[in-house]
Amino acid sequence: MAIHKKKVETFQIIVQAEEEVKFQDLITHDDLLDMEMKVKGKIVSLRILQNGRKNIVGLVETSRNENIPPKKNNRNKKIEKLGLTTDEGLAYANVFIYEKHRGILMYEVNKFGCFVDHFKEFIIRCTKKIDDFSALNIELNTVLKANEYQRMIKMRFHKSLEVKFANPAQILNDYHHQNDAIWNLCNTGKNISSQKVQTKFEVEAKGNSNGLASKPLKKIVDRALEILRGPNGANVKKIEVVGYETDSDDGKLMPIDLIADRYIQFIELDEPRENTDLLEAQRKQQILELYNKCSDDFDIIFGK
Repeated sequence: MAIHKKKVETFQIIVQAEEEVKFQDLITHDDLLDMEMKVKGKIVSLRILQNGRKNIVGLVETSRNENIPPKKNNRNKKIEKLGLTTDEGLAYANVFIYEKHRGILMYEVNKFGCFVDHFKEFIIRCTKKIDDFSALNIELNTVLKANEYQRMIKMRFHKSLEVKFANPAQILNDYHHQNDAIWNLCNTGKNISSQKVQTKFEVEAKGNSNGLASKPLKKIVDRALEILRGPNGANVKKIEVVGYETDSDDGKLMPIDLIADRYIQFIELDEPRENTDLLEAQRKQQILELYNKCSDDFDIIFGK
């Protein structure tokens, strides 16, 4: 057995639909829980481990039955296939806890399992097959320490926005907003075989302009954060906004680092060399304990 730390990211969920629908109603719907959906080459399904008055604890199960790596005998150096049948695949899990009244989602990061953006896609695609739900969209708003994202939104003057990405060609493989600012930046980098790209949008000092336009700035930030939540998250190297928080500032510019300031926590799993299950009991206990530990922080960030 060995102790492994697992990163947990936190988001606030907003469901957009013609008719009011709650996220907890989506993820606990009997039809959805009976579904399996292929997302990004993996078969995804959902299990609810606990549905209480305040929180829901769930497990996203991911099965991979394509492009499965071989096994290697370290003694004789022989490499051979695992020998799985066509009905078998490698299984992975992501545990999450969802707080109902404030829409807070704490989600385990497991690169072999289901990224949180792919979990969102799974839910949306499943609901399209369920008559109880109309067309909807789900926003995943990244939660930042001391709510830095809201500080960015409420800034009275945005002086600059700087973004930096590695492996732009790789990012484009999973990016769906063609011809926006990030797509154009990464596409240019790809065309000239650049391994890193960065750009900075900036205006003159306060008093000489109205600052960067807030809505386009927010869109670029949101889409950079979307990459950060997905399989290319490691390729996002910088998202920084600099500006003044109030009209009466004394001239001190305030930087907001939207990567370093994310609300990141960890759980610990005691994992055997070969798993016989998805460590459901451990995952459930760990995510509940983590949520309780973070409750005071959430009261500060979101209010009680």
